[in-house]
Amino acid sequence: MKSLSLIAAVLFCGCAVADGIPAPEEARRIEREAFEKFADLAVKLPPVIRMANLADYSTNKLDFALNNGLAMTRGGRIWANWIAGGDSSSSFTAGSWSDDDGETWTDVNFVIDGHDGTIAGRTNIIGTYWLDPDGILHCFTDQSMMHYDGRAGVWEAVCRNPDDAKPAWSCFRRIGDGHVINKPIVVKDGAWMMAAYNNGTWADKRDKGSFPGAFAHLARTVTVYASTDNGKSWLVRGKVKFPGWDWQEPQLVELRDGSLRMFARVNEKIGDERVGMMCADSTDGGRTWCAPVKPQGLMHVNSRFQIQRLKSGNLLLVKHGAPDRNEGRNRLTAYLSDDDGKTWKGGLVLSEGVGSYPDAFQAPDGLIYVSHDNGRPNEAEIWLHRFMEEDVLAGKIVSPRGKMNLLVSRAMASAFNKKRFGK
Repeated sequence: MKSLSLIAAVLFCGCAVADGIPAPEEARRIEREAFEKFADLAVKLPPVIRMANLADYSTNKLDFALNNGLAMTRGGRIWANWIAGGDSSSSFTAGSWSDDDGETWTDVNFVIDGHDGTIAGRTNIIGTYWLDPDGILHCFTDQSMMHYDGRAGVWEAVCRNPDDAKPAWSCFRRIGDGHVINKPIVVKDGAWMMAAYNNGTWADKRDKGSFPGAFAHLARTVTVYASTDNGKSWLVRGKVKFPGWDWQEPQLVELRDGSLRMFARVNEKIGDERVGMMCADSTDGGRTWCAPVKPQGLMHVNSRFQIQRLKSGNLLLVKHGAPDRNEGRNRLTAYLSDDDGKTWKGGLVLSEGVGSYPDAFQAPDGLIYVSHDNGRPNEAEIWLHRFMEEDVLAGKIVSPRGKMNLLVSRAMASAFNKKRFGK
């Protein structure tokens, strides 16, 4: 990093190092300017989806898995993707699909990898899939120089034939700064809405991020985007400031009275409690928001969770441990609420161990599908579970088609798996 800083400063800013050593404050200014110009490569070189010649990305050659997104097409194909390469500047997106309800999966047949032979690799580390009301499959990804350049960027591509043998994806378009990891929602007036977040700059944390202090002028908020033209355009609707600067991974829910509630992951204390989750409400379609508060009856560890409205009107919550406790990243469990989140019922345990980062969707027939990772650098697996609301309430599978622990992917090249399977 030090050598990169010096080279970038000389190349981009014309700093005459031989003329004298600049004062520390001036050196930091030069460095930040160089970082920001270098980070422009993440905008000028868009992400690219590859679906052919992917032998080098086979699960036999991968060694890491961190869950991202999951969606089902109108034809019943399930698309899944995850972060491979590491939770680092080496990260890229890999994916596969299933045409038999998650029972079997292709090898990796979908890749977004900015380490494409260019000298400066770009990371694609946060994203998701979403099937819109018209049956078009959307892929959202971020792109950043190094691990996180202080700005990143939300990019979107669409596929209009996701059930075909050779699906065709559009080129990516950049929507704005930050990251999107949870699906958009469609509200009662027909608008599509999604929440993007932009992390802090880590200006005083030299061990965090890649470009500490870069893009300090950008708002470190959750940005609410809305589309009123079926996705042709996404416009900023409002902003929410949650405490802290870490990965906030917000998601939206429309309540029964038509108001919006945004939930976000936080790593902050309220009094003596480290809550892990906060929420904010809007009564004007997401334009203005109340101050974030700890949600009633909910607490969480600092990790991704899922909360979605189901076809029945109930809410689905997938989190670690009991609804009102922080029990660490253990016992990933599904719950239901029939009163807009005031109380939670049931408890279907999806993973007793280190399963994390759930994503979910509900199929037209009511089946709920949840994916998550398991042992990212070790077992390096992506798991899928399918179940009905009755299974959640019973705390076990009682429905005919419900099934747990379907293996989506296992990265066989991790040191743990090589020893585990004797390879």
